[in-house]
Amino acid sequence: MNQSRQRSFPPSSPASNSRRIGFLRTLLLGALALWCVKTFLFAGESPTSGESRKTKPEPIRDVSAEEFDRLRTNRTSVILDVRSTREYALGHVPGAVNIDCYEKDFVEKLAALDKSPTYLVNCGAGAQSAGACEKMVKLKFRHVYNLQGGYRAWAEAGKPVQKVKPETPREKE
Repeated sequence: MNQSRQRSFPPSSPASNSRRIGFLRTLLLGALALWCVKTFLFAGESPTSGESRKTKPEPIRDVSAEEFDRLRTNRTSVILDVRSTREYALGHVPGAVNIDCYEKDFVEKLAALDKSPTYLVNCGAGAQSAGACEKMVKLKFRHVYNLQGGYRAWAEAGKPVQKVKPETPREKE
């Protein structure tokens, strides 16, 4: 009986197949890891020059009450108070526009704003306005400043404060 057996070259055993599969798996995972690192490190850069393909907005700047006051005198600056309407009514930076950051349509209201002016953003203590500034940068606002310490720091620095007069109930006629 002449039984012809097909043999693979090189001869392989189940153990060598297992090692080969393990090696290929390691090789593929390594290549994937390198690609991820390259993508993360060089995201947004041109492959030929190291320059960015997009014009990046200027980063959010945290400023003191003094700097905030100086910036607000610029006629193209918009002061944005992101506290609740009640907090805003109790006292705010003169000329500030109020958009409550806890409203459901907050991001839509931000998106509707003109993105070209400088925005000076404040809240009560600085944390809410920092979050609002991050959202604004994601929406492609270019010049965003956050008041460090918020309205509290503004008032403690003795800066001017504007209050909204409470509405009085109408008398019965």
